[in-house]
Amino acid sequence: MQVETPIQSVEQYTKRQQRLVGRLMDSLNKSESRLSEHYSHKRNHQRKPCSNYVLLRIPQKNESPVEVTAYMRDISAGGTAFLYPGDLALRSIIVGIPIPGKEPSWFEGEVVRCKQVMDEDFWDYGVRFRERIA
Repeated sequence: MQVETPIQSVEQYTKRQQRLVGRLMDSLNKSESRLSEHYSHKRNHQRKPCSNYVLLRIPQKNESPVEVTAYMRDISAGGTAFLYPGDLALRSIIVGIPIPGKEPSWFEGEVVRCKQVMDEDFWDYGVRFRERIA
């Protein structure tokens, strides 16, 4: 599947996007904190908030996937959430979790949430890990 959204890494964000993603992450983390007890019985793994980069391999039509970075906002043993400036229109994605001093851990993931955040130019993605691939 070809992605229509221009592919953009964190390093390419404008100053406005950098400020905006920080505010959005704060707002989403506060909301998540208030709702965590409500959803805790539905989740198999406890989420841990974080503000690190996540690596994404985005498929391209008739080309190799493009690797970009995005802002990860939480992680658990079962998946991760991240913000990206656009709708990737993907059902599956390859996600790399950076490990300090080591190679990233790569997972095949299923996109279980993709919603625009507060009418801004960022989308909140939830990815369930299906399989560790490296």
